[in-house]
Amino acid sequence: MLQQFIKINNPPNDALLVWDGECKFCRYWVNRLRKITGHTISYAPFQKAEIQFPEIPEREFREAVKLIDPLGNVYSGAAAILKTLDYKKSCSLVYSFYKKNNFFRKTSDFIYEKISNNRPFAYKATVALWGKNPFSPKPYWLIYIVVFIVAIKWLKKNND
Repeated sequence: MLQQFIKINNPPNDALLVWDGECKFCRYWVNRLRKITGHTISYAPFQKAEIQFPEIPEREFREAVKLIDPLGNVYSGAAAILKTLDYKKSCSLVYSFYKKNNFFRKTSDFIYEKISNNRPFAYKATVALWGKNPFSPKPYWLIYIVVFIVAIKWLKKNND
């Protein structure tokens, strides 16, 4: 889903991730990305930023997150997220792997599309698995796995 538009006429000075400001799922994960990338890129909801980029139709902003780099390149969906991580030196190989590995790219795009089409559910799942605070996520999913394993062992023991 790597999507390039014609060059943006007035690119931002810093890379800018543009997201849906009305989406709870988007807000949660943008805050996680902010914590990871620090001040290396800027973030703005499309509802405020779309006027700066008339080359990108509103429906495109509504469909997927966009990363606009200082050269005017526009990345969309999974490519935008992984390119955002590229701005954090310790995560910089992820986008390269996305570009080079067809299986990883198709899988990432597929997962992004499924989540994007089910954002309310994805938000509930995120909160259930990581907690409500995106700046300090808790790995609740580990607890669920341990409880599941213990329950299976208990059931197996009681059925013997």
